[in-house]
Amino acid sequence: MIKQTFKFAIRSFRKTPLIHLLNLTGLTIGLSVFFLVSLYVYQEKSYESDFSNKEDIFQISSEMQGMIDGIAISTPNLALVQDEIPEVEAITAFTKGKADLATDDNKSLMADAIRTDAHFLKVFDFKVIVGDASSVLSKPSTAVITNEFAIQLFGSTDVLGEVVTYAGDTYLINGIIEKPSYKTQLNVDAIMHNAKVDVYETKAWGGATKHIYARINQATDRDSFEQSMDEIVLKYIYPHTKGDEAGNLSIENWKKDPAYRGLMIESLDELRTESKAMLNLMPKLDQSRLATMIIVGIAALLISVINFINLSTAKATVRFKEVGVKRILGANRGLLISQFLIEAFIVVLLSAILALGVVELVIKLSADFGGSFVEFSVLHFSEWLMGAAFFIVGLTLLSAIYPALYLSSNKSFVLMRKGSPKTELSIFNATGFRKVATVVQFVGSISLIVAVIVMFLQIDFLRNRDLGYDDEGILTTNGIFYLSNPRDGSSTISAFQNELSKSPLIEEFGFSSRLPMDDVKQIPMPLKDANGNEHHAVIMDANIEYLKLMKFRLSKGTMFSGAEIGTSTVLNSDSTAKKRSLIRPVLINEMAARVFGFEDPIGELISGKYKVVGVIEDFFFNDIRRAVDPIIIVESQPNLYSYLTIRSKDQNSAKAFVESVWEKLTWVGYSDVRLEWEALESNYAELMSEENQGFSYMLFFSVLAVIVSCLGLFGLAVFTVDQRFHEFGIRKVLGASVIDIVQLFSKDFAKLIAIAFVIAIPVSIYALQNWLDGFANRISLSTEVFLFTGLITLFIVFSTILFQSLKAGRLNPVDTLRNE
Repeated sequence: MIKQTFKFAIRSFRKTPLIHLLNLTGLTIGLSVFFLVSLYVYQEKSYESDFSNKEDIFQISSEMQGMIDGIAISTPNLALVQDEIPEVEAITAFTKGKADLATDDNKSLMADAIRTDAHFLKVFDFKVIVGDASSVLSKPSTAVITNEFAIQLFGSTDVLGEVVTYAGDTYLINGIIEKPSYKTQLNVDAIMHNAKVDVYETKAWGGATKHIYARINQATDRDSFEQSMDEIVLKYIYPHTKGDEAGNLSIENWKKDPAYRGLMIESLDELRTESKAMLNLMPKLDQSRLATMIIVGIAALLISVINFINLSTAKATVRFKEVGVKRILGANRGLLISQFLIEAFIVVLLSAILALGVVELVIKLSADFGGSFVEFSVLHFSEWLMGAAFFIVGLTLLSAIYPALYLSSNKSFVLMRKGSPKTELSIFNATGFRKVATVVQFVGSISLIVAVIVMFLQIDFLRNRDLGYDDEGILTTNGIFYLSNPRDGSSTISAFQNELSKSPLIEEFGFSSRLPMDDVKQIPMPLKDANGNEHHAVIMDANIEYLKLMKFRLSKGTMFSGAEIGTSTVLNSDSTAKKRSLIRPVLINEMAARVFGFEDPIGELISGKYKVVGVIEDFFFNDIRRAVDPIIIVESQPNLYSYLTIRSKDQNSAKAFVESVWEKLTWVGYSDVRLEWEALESNYAELMSEENQGFSYMLFFSVLAVIVSCLGLFGLAVFTVDQRFHEFGIRKVLGASVIDIVQLFSKDFAKLIAIAFVIAIPVSIYALQNWLDGFANRISLSTEVFLFTGLITLFIVFSTILFQSLKAGRLNPVDTLRNE
């Protein structure tokens, strides 16, 4: 039967080669989009899947009273008291960052490295391919590296016993691990057991310096683990904070205390989707992009499947006599349905194979597009291929069942007689189905066109909006003074400033504790207005030179006065003085004035210690989707946490000069630290690149989906010309002009597209309003967008059917009627 089916399929292809080719091409394009999107969704949903029992791994973060979010770092002491927490199998403390690893022969290579303790591989069970997994990191000053990094640094994987050095410490390579197959927050080249992590310090209970992860027993429930962590908080963190024992204090009452310090746990899945902590290593899943890609992928699939069904039913009319003869010769309906399903399966399978090849080609050849969108090939995971195989079978049933039922649904005398059997086919009326399918197909296509236009306008709006500062020619260093020794750093900083002020290469320079668009540093703090109401705002230290350098615009008041305004007194309940503190002049942005409810902000007091002397226009200090944060700028001279910002026309020379000054001065303990530079305008450009990338994907996939719709429309136009061949000939004999025939031919298609357009408008408005609501600063949907979409749609549609309509109008009646 299968052999005969192949013969029939080949014979059918010879009868209607163009229709088959359009069918195969459209389905291949649609499946290519769907498979690529499916790989993206699979990749984004499979983070950390290399680690067994990943659902039992939790991050332990710090939280404080009044903070909106927690901080994804905590005390390393937790790893040293894990025996007191019965629910855990292991707790590990580590830091992650760049490390310049050097060999004995002075060869060095920059690595993504983790400095941790002996428990790390018990929590994250990387696959150890050389060495004993239970002991490779059991001793301090040992390390494991990946097989790829071993080849890069040493030229081979035979590296056991080799030594690498970093920051004055020496590490013995004790094993080799395999790079994770799935995406992970721990994409590292080296894992080093640092002895300093193993040191217990009582004062560490009050700090947050390491990333802490725990792996709990499989039999443990989350509530029990949280209860144990609360007990640790009351046993260790409370006494360190308050100076006495917790006694019978409940964790609920401790959380209400203004001095509260505690711990918060989150699973790996929560970190990926809904984390309440800042500074996470885990990249946050872009839910908006994921949803957009899923919608586009499904739309492309549906459009291609509808196109396949549409063209299959269209070409079915040429097979009525074939089916009728088979019915006369004894073929039952089940046999005919099986034949048509197998024929469809052959087409779907061939399309799927071609589509998988296209996807693989996109990923391999286009690093700027596919390589950044999907990072592994279609052959990467067997489970994905198994899913694809089941999908192909299901798609065959979905796309072929209607044409199969349609062709096999009638009696032989109906199929054999001249004319169309549509009146006898009842619900299987192919003409009506094709009209509905075409409308549905173009509803999806028109909606995608609208989406692309709106996304482009929104991104263009974000790209060209006023940021509130001038970033041209500005360079920043990544917190260099955070590295300086606080005991003697101030004098060195002064010397550093004197040298910079002498250079003609540097037009301006200033210092600040935060940078615009540096979202990692944003930690809103609880502050009170004059009435005692609590609000949250980002506090930023800066000197007057920095404000001038950035060209922040003052809307009210004045810049800093350069001196404290006075002192404030906090009273005890018995009205006795408790504390006196300096009142410092501050600038606030317009958002802070609105959040605190200041009608006239000048002179207002915040938390009893900040007096507003000026208001600056809002500038973008966070990610591009959120609203501007309320910001309080406190005048401060360069200190331990300052960033250096310079403006220069000759940036390369300016960088070289600053680095030479840096190297000449003595930074105690940090003389070998290299400066890392960043162009300020690249911060915003980098954030915009993510939106631009999402738009590029949307545009690419939407264009392909529209092409599939056009292929289907073109196929129907070809079919219509063939079906109405004699009608057009008769009309020409009766005096119809070419224009009359073209109008008649195009009218039916125009009606269908008009109906699709009317349906697509509310669908697009609903979907795009939801998407735009994800932006605090956004455009509004306008009628111009839909009018422009209508013009584009008309152009696409009539360009697609133009050739066939002209062909219908130019038919020679002699050719069309000579066989009548």
